[in-house]
Amino acid sequence: MLDVLPCGVIVLEKQNGKIIYGNQRARLLYGMAPRDLNLSEHPKLGLMKLDSTPYRAEEMPASRSLLHGEEVHGEELVLARPDGTQVTVSASSIPVYYHNGQIRAVIGVFDNITEQKRLE
Repeated sequence: MLDVLPCGVIVLEKQNGKIIYGNQRARLLYGMAPRDLNLSEHPKLGLMKLDSTPYRAEEMPASRSLLHGEEVHGEELVLARPDGTQVTVSASSIPVYYHNGQIRAVIGVFDNITEQKRLE
């Protein structure tokens, strides 16, 4: 079902920061299989702020959700693909909790807003 969504969806484990799931749209947005990435290798993710400065690992939306339980909604950022192209996305992330209240994972959602930003 997640493969038919028009946005990219990833799931990151808290235990090791590894992306354990990426739907088809996430693979297209990343330009690779996001499952092979983890947050400790954040430069490979190619996430930059709109002013082209790279995110520090702890600043990324998913990191903020994993580390602090923060819900991030609609943060605009640039995703630099391995082939050199860039995509502007609106990123959201929310933590997923165990029954005891500990953070288990994070779900991240990315909407491609490149064309919208170009028109602006």
